[in-house]
Amino acid sequence: MFAGIVDYYKMFIPETSVIIILIISLINFDIYNLIYALFILFITLVLYNTKKFGFGDVQLLAVMTLYLGFNIFYIIILSMILVFIFNFNRKEIKIPYGFYIMLSVVIYYFIEVIL
Repeated sequence: MFAGIVDYYKMFIPETSVIIILIISLINFDIYNLIYALFILFITLVLYNTKKFGFGDVQLLAVMTLYLGFNIFYIIILSMILVFIFNFNRKEIKIPYGFYIMLSVVIYYFIEVIL
């Protein structure tokens, strides 16, 4: 969640956060998660090239996909819903996607524990 909070206030995601998540992901390595991560990396790089995402968002989504696998699709959907809800009337172009991604991860795990 640290990466999300920093992204919210500073509009960048610390590399140390991405590296820590990457190391944790490699401890529980799964080849299918790697395939999902490469797919997400490709899509987010396209968004990065259109200037819709920052490179920190690309890195964060890739390593979170490596960690969560297919469940990242639920996180992406939830984060986009949160972005829409909290930024509906916002005039600014820059949105801290990393914050909403990490908030979605927390909500996802909270729901998973309850159910």
